[in-house]
Amino acid sequence: MNSLLILTVCEKTRTGIPAVWIPSKLREALLTRSISKLYSVVAIKTVQPTEPYPHYGLSRNRTATGEFRYALSCPILIWLQRSDMQKNVGYIQYEVSFGDVQANLNTVQELVRYNADADLLVLPELALTGYDFVDKQELSRYAEPFGKGPSSQPLLDLAAEINCTLVMGYPETTPDGFYNSAMTALPDGQLFNYRKIHLFSRETELFLPGDAPPSIIETSAGRVGIMICFDWIFPETARSLALQGAQIIAHPSNLVLDYCQQAMYCRCVENGIFAITANRTGTEDRAGRSLTFTGASQVMDPAGNQLLQAPADGQHAGWVAIDPGEADNKFITPQNHRFEDRRPELYPGL
Repeated sequence: MNSLLILTVCEKTRTGIPAVWIPSKLREALLTRSISKLYSVVAIKTVQPTEPYPHYGLSRNRTATGEFRYALSCPILIWLQRSDMQKNVGYIQYEVSFGDVQANLNTVQELVRYNADADLLVLPELALTGYDFVDKQELSRYAEPFGKGPSSQPLLDLAAEINCTLVMGYPETTPDGFYNSAMTALPDGQLFNYRKIHLFSRETELFLPGDAPPSIIETSAGRVGIMICFDWIFPETARSLALQGAQIIAHPSNLVLDYCQQAMYCRCVENGIFAITANRTGTEDRAGRSLTFTGASQVMDPAGNQLLQAPADGQHAGWVAIDPGEADNKFITPQNHRFEDRRPELYPGL
């Protein structure tokens, strides 16, 4: 459905002399240009006032010659449609209750439904189980096969229900062992899997490292590449996704170090991509260890601007409107291109 935006601007003086120095038609063109980045402008009209003036908000201003002019506030009516270029992308941040899969799923469903206008939402790493498994025996009670476990169908159902792509971390079991994985559910029922390549700390005692390179998923929100938590510290991961054409990096995380949120500035700028880091909050005290997760989930654009960020603790979910096509422009200046200017023959050791 079309929406109506009403802008009130200073249109003309009482004598018909413009009170703002932009002609009406030019102003309408400028408004159209600025708004059309996120919306399709169906119609735009400046409503010219008729007597009596006070109905339109008369204001008295002294000119340089001391003469008083009466400027009118005239509404500009703009009918808008959401543009196909605009996509709403965001994250779901919350405190995971270790081992209580159903309670965590209930939280996820509530937060996702509350953000039903999103086109892409990213959930944390190991989003329904918790993080710090004591050993493989405990891990085996929560790990599930890709596409056949207790969390895959609810995720697919939720994606279809709100017509949104969902990315969620989970522990995957295979005949060879366990992987720290992320499944991506599309509204049309497709399900994709990514296995974390770079394992962090005790993960090396529990999981196998991913056995396939990261790849791109075509979604309604744009071309999405997945990396999980500690993958961020290796710039090759994000660069590989960007070279494959990713517009957005979805980054499910359980961050406990303070570096990532700031470092993602570099990943976005050096590759000209959007990135959504979805972190969790809370503390896990298990087997004599204590881990506190840093929250501060964020959405960052190709210029390194932080478009949205959650607090360091507590529950927070939200989305922001972006144009994924901005990530297709890899020029830094008219003479400099992020990828075409690379000289891999001069990067020994890579």
